[in-house]
Amino acid sequence: MSLLPLYITFGQYQVVVETEIFDVHTILKQWFYAMLEPQPSLIARQITIRQEADNYIMQSEGKVHEAMPSLSETLPRTAGYAYAERKDLLQAVKYEVVMGLLLVHRELLWFHAGAVANDRGAVVFAAPGGGGKSTLVTQLYQQGWRYLSDDVLPLELATGNIFSFPQTPRVRQNTGELVPSDRLWEVPKLDLRLDLNTICRSPSPIQAIVFPNFDQQTQAQISPCSPGTAAIELLRNCINFTDHKQAAVQRICEIVKHLPAFKLSFSNIDAAIECLDKIS
Repeated sequence: MSLLPLYITFGQYQVVVETEIFDVHTILKQWFYAMLEPQPSLIARQITIRQEADNYIMQSEGKVHEAMPSLSETLPRTAGYAYAERKDLLQAVKYEVVMGLLLVHRELLWFHAGAVANDRGAVVFAAPGGGGKSTLVTQLYQQGWRYLSDDVLPLELATGNIFSFPQTPRVRQNTGELVPSDRLWEVPKLDLRLDLNTICRSPSPIQAIVFPNFDQQTQAQISPCSPGTAAIELLRNCINFTDHKQAAVQRICEIVKHLPAFKLSFSNIDAAIECLDKIS
């Protein structure tokens, strides 16, 4: 069986994913459907996925990656975007897609962050995995905010505007049980289908920055964050700092100097949204 390639697009560039494995094609199409184009243009990276016996093989940038025995084996998330260190084909492919598009847009500053926007601008949620970015973004999106991203966010250095990187948001299921933070990776995630008409496709100014921390043992509380602390947190969540170094520091310092920033701890999403309503 031959399936059409997926042309995953950001800006003028695309990552092409080719596979004859129906399940892989279906899941990746679902994860990136808001970023798909029907025809190729400028190709940044080409990824091929095939199956050999009981293993899945991914080839990218001329390199054949280690055989993976599972499409989505449940293992702890490693630091940063080192998905390829996991025996998890789908996350490894997602990592290759993101990095392929990031590397051809190194002029941008990329963050581990999500964002939604209204008429006044975007609220940015910057945090490592497990911080609650996707949960907050999807809840606000369902309340009428426009979607930019739930995990990867590019910023233009010259203007300080952010761009949409609309991967399909994936949110952990509410199991009704107290799960220790070091085992959150065990909780399955659900994909939220986006309405293409509600994605914020235009560059957006930032109106506020929030550093969330999901903690099942705390009540929702939000507090102002000093510019110095906000700058450190943004730099900590910057993916490609080494591409810009001093320019990145200068732009981030300018951003936090003029914008409100907050720390948000929460366990209940409704209470967290009430906190956010006070600042947006």
